[in-house]
Amino acid sequence: MLSTKSPVVLVYCDGDMTRCRRTLLWALQNFTLNKCWSQRGSRENDVTEPSQSSPRKWYKRVSVWVIGTVLAAFAAFITGTIVRFLEVGAEKIGEPMTVVARRVADCPFSYVIPSASPRDIPPPPSIEFDPALRDKWATDLGGVDGGNTLVELAIIGKSGRAVVLQELKVEVLSRNNPLQGTEVHAVCGDALQARYMTVNLDKKPPVIEAAADYRHLSDPSIPEEPIRFPYTTSESDPEVFYVIALTDQCDCTWRIKLRWIADGDSGEKVIDNNGQPFRTTATINAPSYTSNMGEPINK
Repeated sequence: MLSTKSPVVLVYCDGDMTRCRRTLLWALQNFTLNKCWSQRGSRENDVTEPSQSSPRKWYKRVSVWVIGTVLAAFAAFITGTIVRFLEVGAEKIGEPMTVVARRVADCPFSYVIPSASPRDIPPPPSIEFDPALRDKWATDLGGVDGGNTLVELAIIGKSGRAVVLQELKVEVLSRNNPLQGTEVHAVCGDALQARYMTVNLDKKPPVIEAAADYRHLSDPSIPEEPIRFPYTTSESDPEVFYVIALTDQCDCTWRIKLRWIADGDSGEKVIDNNGQPFRTTATINAPSYTSNMGEPINK
């Protein structure tokens, strides 16, 4: 940031333009006004001292320094104002909330493994083990979520100011024929005790077909009611939603968009799977096998 110490070069020419240019060049090379005047009378850098044949009047010297001081102060003020404006602008441009998206790899499991034969697929880990192990097993085999994908969204404001969540929607990025292979699924799990919405990826555009608040299953004090936007979040009042994407007809890649507004600013947050789109395939081209406890797929 500039300050009153920022370099301001003022050269008294005394009518000799050749010496004026040489003195100005020297001042620019030495970069500061103090050095420029302190070197008067010296031959350093082969610069000739401005002519002293006609002594300067005192009020001219004073006017030079007054003008220099005023210009330096003005430059510092303008620069400080600009920097403060940019800092405030950067704060307003940034999104006022944090969104953490997690693809839920838990019961019930359903993956389509792109394999020519079920005999080529090794048995999956038992559902009694860490769910992440079963998800890694499927991912390592090139598996894709079969029939549905469950995404958890945790949204929290970055400050005490309220952020209004206006709309949540799903955007399909690509549609292909359902993946061919083998569906491996596990029958398990409980009711989802949260706000959730199911989205039909086969519609163009995708539509929310069901939305409900099932938190009352774990907390009877919460009334049972459908999801109705807008919602409000802040640093002390987070919101959690579950999005269940369904398909019977495509191998789809997709992402979520969240519209928000805060203190007159507005924006749209794009939510994906760690930089990649979510992917869900229908299971109509994949014979289905159940394996809860690690049974062989071809059993």
